[in-house]
Amino acid sequence: MPQIREATYNDYAGLKKLWIRNGLHHDEGYNYESNDDAPGYKKWIDSFDTNPVIKKGDVEWPIGWVLVDNDNNIVGSFMNIPNEYSFKGKRYLGAGGSGWAIDEDYRNHSLLLLNKFAKQRNVDLLVTTTPANKTQRVFSAIFKNKYLSIDTLYNKYFLVLDYSVFTSNTYKKYFIQSIDNRIIKRMFNALPYSSYSLYDRICKRGFFSAQSDNQVHIVKQTEITDAFDDLWRALTDTYNDRFIAIRDAEYMRWYIKDKLTDGSASLHFIYKDTELIGYALFHYKIIKNINVAIFTDLQLLDEKPRYLTNLLRMMRSEFKGKNIQIVEIVGFHQQKRKIFNSISPYRRKISYPYIYYVFKNKELLNEINQTEVWDPTLLEGDATL
Repeated sequence: MPQIREATYNDYAGLKKLWIRNGLHHDEGYNYESNDDAPGYKKWIDSFDTNPVIKKGDVEWPIGWVLVDNDNNIVGSFMNIPNEYSFKGKRYLGAGGSGWAIDEDYRNHSLLLLNKFAKQRNVDLLVTTTPANKTQRVFSAIFKNKYLSIDTLYNKYFLVLDYSVFTSNTYKKYFIQSIDNRIIKRMFNALPYSSYSLYDRICKRGFFSAQSDNQVHIVKQTEITDAFDDLWRALTDTYNDRFIAIRDAEYMRWYIKDKLTDGSASLHFIYKDTELIGYALFHYKIIKNINVAIFTDLQLLDEKPRYLTNLLRMMRSEFKGKNIQIVEIVGFHQQKRKIFNSISPYRRKISYPYIYYVFKNKELLNEINQTEVWDPTLLEGDATL
């Protein structure tokens, strides 16, 4: 009879093999018979040891749970990542779900692992990012009215740099849907994708909306400095009534780790003259053979469109150098969505929220269950880990 127990650092090799078997990780051709010969073992441990919640030691934190068979082989997992949020001067503890995988013969035990995650104490909310279609159906059925449902979590925006992506019928559909005039819509439906760039240029859409403003300066960062502490204090003073993940220097170092040096992310400070007023964070991935820049986070003390259009002007050349084809935008506060709307991004409606927030703190849910409070980003959960 399979048993569930808390995961430990010594489980890494078994977990890695499980995740490869179930398509969560790529097979890099290693043996993974022990932790010592498993690449990434130290980095995996560090991802927990350097987490600000675990470092503080205020709560006893399980790193996750594993399902083991009669021979003590790991056949299922559900990992548990702590995170903190700020709202009206208080801190709230969140638990991020990650690495939910079950071997096929043991799928009838899936809900037992989810139950361990859901029933944990001392947390105010559960967070799961980028759920698969089957996963979201399970979450919706189990948590019902306990999860947050706002429009920003059901809509993706994207900007295009390489118009050859419109050879895909999926992306072509989004371009055609973006045109209001029926006659023009029919015309472009018959034209090659090379004409789409001309249309966007005429309409000043996306990267063609980029502007130059001598007062605005964008500076790429190579490390997380203590400037984030000052910026974080200013953000919480300015947006005290927003529920947002904590972004001080310690948390940002934990979120980003070595991604700035290995090229899988880039961080850009935004200045108005000499005053630091915000930052933008991008992660880079290949999704279905398309090079994608994910607009992971945008924080601004002054939320005006000119800062975004200047950012796009600067980022265009960087994205081109990385052969980025699409910039994907998910989540964000409604005021920032208005800024994104000002550059006419392409839109994609999805049938389930891209981020699940499930509340165990009912009083908190009642207080913040309104759109204007939320600033969700993919910095939360496991989307960027």
